[in-house]
Amino acid sequence: MTEMLYTPRTEIDARVRALQATLDRLDLDGALVVHHTNLFYLSGTSQAAHLFVPRAGAPVLMVRKSFARARRESPLDEVLEVRSLKLIPDLLRERGYRFDRLGLELDVMPYTTWQFYQKVFAETRMQDIGEPIRRLRAIKSDYEAGLLAGACAVLDQVFAEVPSMLRA
Repeated sequence: MTEMLYTPRTEIDARVRALQATLDRLDLDGALVVHHTNLFYLSGTSQAAHLFVPRAGAPVLMVRKSFARARRESPLDEVLEVRSLKLIPDLLRERGYRFDRLGLELDVMPYTTWQFYQKVFAETRMQDIGEPIRRLRAIKSDYEAGLLAGACAVLDQVFAEVPSMLRA
């Protein structure tokens, strides 16, 4: 069996810092990340969760399902089990975070889901953060480039075997 490869803390920390610089530039108090691809990129897990990344400070991963697995996969310090999404604003306020202006991935979010967040974060102004996150993900770190090179090496091995399998 192959050993699981988890995203290193240094990699997650660098990604979060890059997003925080973007939040600062856009004058947003934070971002609530829910899309599985971005969630994995910024937290190291793709469990049913929400990640709050504040403009400054430590991110908070709030997990609805598979809490133990999310805790194992993510190097983040603040990983909480959350039974109801309606509790998220209060959890964040208890930790001293404000979110008058909040970034959400509106480009990939269904309208009804956006309406739900509008109700839950009633006093909050929402802004799309999807495209800036995609720009961050487009620039590969040495760690990511190494993973891509390793995947290509495996493909090279597979394709090298193909000629031996061909028959006239």
